[in-house]
Amino acid sequence: HGFFLKRNLDLLPDLLLKEMSDFRLRQAAKAMEQDIKFINEFKNRSKLMSSMAEEYYRLFNSIICSLDMAKSVGYFTAECTKFVDQAMFAANKALQLAASMLVSSGKTVKITDVVDLNAFFRYNESYFHLFLRDSVTLNTDIENDLPLVKGDKILLRDVFSGLIKNAVESIAQDGTVSII
Repeated sequence: HGFFLKRNLDLLPDLLLKEMSDFRLRQAAKAMEQDIKFINEFKNRSKLMSSMAEEYYRLFNSIICSLDMAKSVGYFTAECTKFVDQAMFAANKALQLAASMLVSSGKTVKITDVVDLNAFFRYNESYFHLFLRDSVTLNTDIENDLPLVKGDKILLRDVFSGLIKNAVESIAQDGTVSII
């Protein structure tokens, strides 16, 4: 009995070490399993968010284009055009948010049209006025022979809106922003 007990006691550290390492391996495997499950859930949520953002982008772009077309044919009165421009402004903000969500998910949506710049400035002039202070005026004395360009109307509007905002911020008090 003494030899058997001595032999088992000699093996005990190895057995304990093996049991501990098996336990740690099981713990690590469980943790890895949970990590993989979390990653898969995250991927599924990310795909869902990406497809929702894409859908919102298309929806808000459609709303803006529809309002823009209605404005271009003179469907609204002058008073109503102000409210339409405010709705377009809000839809544009929502569109930008959806575009940001798409960019963060690694996707982009490109909508390109042929844009008549003359018509573009005519129909967006009241929209651009939303970015002005009371003491700043907007002069859009644009030639009528501007070229047709291919691009995204919303992004083009964002570019000019940004330029107008920057110009307004750089004017100390009274002044005029001119697009010529």
